[in-house]
Amino acid sequence: MNNKVTRNIEKNLLDALRDKENEIDLEIKRYEKLEKKIYDDNDEELEFIKNKRLQQLKNKHSENLNLLKKGHGIYKEILSEKEFFEICKRSKNVCCHFYRNTTWRCEYLDSKLISMSKKFLHINFVKINAEKSPFLCERLKIWCIPTLMLIQNGKTEHSIIGFDELGGDNFSEQTLINVLKKWKLIDSREPED
Repeated sequence: MNNKVTRNIEKNLLDALRDKENEIDLEIKRYEKLEKKIYDDNDEELEFIKNKRLQQLKNKHSENLNLLKKGHGIYKEILSEKEFFEICKRSKNVCCHFYRNTTWRCEYLDSKLISMSKKFLHINFVKINAEKSPFLCERLKIWCIPTLMLIQNGKTEHSIIGFDELGGDNFSEQTLINVLKKWKLIDSREPED
């Protein structure tokens, strides 16, 4: 009789263990399904984010190519007053340096504008010889050299006359960038490199 009781206890214990094992297996399968669903959902979400970012980069690249076609990305000299008006019509943002060959401050400003033209493609950086553009200088009231004219949507927003607004003769490129941010030619959230 002792054997029979022991076997019954063993059988009941094994049955209970099997039931518990089956219950745990079901719980594990449930967690695996849930984990798979979470990863699948995240994969879809990550794929969506990746595709959206890729599209943004493609759009930005296309926009940059369009700007390069309009002459952005390089600092160039305008040779006629007519060309000045065409550039202002074609480009949303223009930064025009009215210069004279004999002025060292103009050369210093040129060095800053050459560097900035490569960094800020959305601005068309140009220069025009003030001595060869008397009509334009009179019309735009250019009386001091150098003058840096900031133009948005074909309209003069601001003129930086001389270097006083930039803090004097040895201003930094960052100082000039900050002035362009102040006049909203550069978005203050825009990275500079």
